[in-house]
Parts: sequence; structure tokens; C-alpha cells
Amino acid sequence: MKWQLHSDGSFDAHAGGVALRHAYPTIDGIAIRPVSIGIRKTHGGGTLTYRSSTGTLRLTFGTDARGLTLRTHLCGFPKAPHRVAPIGGAEVAGADRFFRQAVGMGGPTTFERIANAREVLRSHAVSALLADDDTTLVIAALDHRRFPQVSQLMPASASFEVAFHTEGIPLPDGAFDLPVLNPQADSVMERFSMRDLVGKPRMHVFEWMPGTARPLGRQDAVIPELKRHSAILYYVSPTATGPATGFRLGSDHY
Repeated sequence: MKWQLHSDGSFDAHAGGVALRHAYPTIDGIAIRPVSIGIRKTHGGGTLTYRSSTGTLRLTFGTDARGLTLRTHLCGFPKAPHRVAPIGGAEVAGADRFFRQAVGMGGPTTFERIANAREVLRSHAVSALLADDDTTLVIAALDHRRFPQVSQLMPASASFEVAFHTEGIPLPDGAFDLPVLNPQADSVMERFSMRDLVGKPRMHVFEWMPGTARPLGRQDAVIPELKRHSAILYYVSPTATGPATGFRLGSDHY
């Protein structure tokens, strides 16, 4: 896996035959319009800094033992935006299926063929793009204690984004960091083919995506052995009556 940074401020993520190309960060659904873009390339990644009249957004690209890492820092904002997408408007290349994880009324947890999709596909906490040879690019943040993550695949334009709901929370010091995104080429259990799993939503995420699902489950206190669990989004406030300053993803088991 590797990152590729471009001088126009866009970037690519490559995982074998699957790639996200010409991604660009967005704030509240609109691509950032910087007055300047700083780029610094390093071995395995680098930094893109977008300076605008309202604040600065910095993306730091790296790698770890699992795959790629993407860190997002915002500063100079009087309050947080409602939605920040570190990966916005990315062109999807090499993938023919999309795995989406449902939360609440978010639709079924299932695999979708991109060519057959007629509406925007949303996935919560974790998503994956799959190639015909079962190469899999999985994207997730392992920390959902403050900001929940949602991914969207727009089939009409074959574009993809990964965003965090920041809900316009107050920023006393004018700066904050989003959870680290961990794109990775995750493992597949040898006894399964991803091709065989399309349309079988009962397939448990822990069985086919262990590299991402298990650490994400530990973070959110999910117990894989239980037959049913549902996720709950909590608004978190420092006081019982004060404004919400973030979110926490918890679990109910039954």
C-alpha cells in the first residue's frame, strides 16, 4: 500500500488493484478553497497543508504495521464545521463491490455491487472497496469516542468520501484533531471468497475483516460472541446541561 501526493493538493491511496484517486478534503460538503497549499513529501507519506481565510487544515500521511495512516488537524476555526471529510470526492478505481456497515436505520449491513447501485451507499464506522480478485481496501478509524465516522459511495460519479460528524461544536482553543484513519488491505479468511459473500448480509464482519473489525470492536466494547448487538450514538457534554462537545459510540447487547 502507498500514498501519492500531488502538487494541486489532491492525493491517491493504492492497495493492490484498488485505488482512491485525486481525493481532496471537504468541509460541510464543499471542497476546501485554500489561498495556499503546502506540500511536504516524505518516505511513505508526507503532509498537505491547506490555508484558507477561515482556518487551516493539515493532512499528515504515513504508514504503520497495519497499513496506511491519515491524520487530520484543523486550527484557526472559531468553532468546528458540521462535517469534515479528510477523503473527499475520490475517484474509485479497480473496485466492483462496496461493503457497508449499517447503524440504526442506515440500511442493511451487506456487500453491494457498485454497478447495480442506484442511490448513495452509506457505511458507518468501517467500509471496504473490493476488486474482482478480492483485493480489499478497508478504511476505518479505530477511535470513535468523540467523532463518528461515515463513508459514502456515490455510484453516479463513482466517487467516495470518508467524513466525520463534528456538529459545529465550540472550540475554546480554535484547534482540534480528528481520529486517525487507517486504510489497509485487510485479510480474508481462506475458506471464503469475497465473491461468494455478495448478497449475504448475515456474514459476520469479524470473520472476513479481522484486521480491522477486532480492534474496532475492542475500542467500542463489542463482544463478538454475542448474537446481537446494536450501536448507540451518545452526545457527550462536560456537564449535564452544557452543550455537546463530542460523541461516543457505545453498544447495547441483547
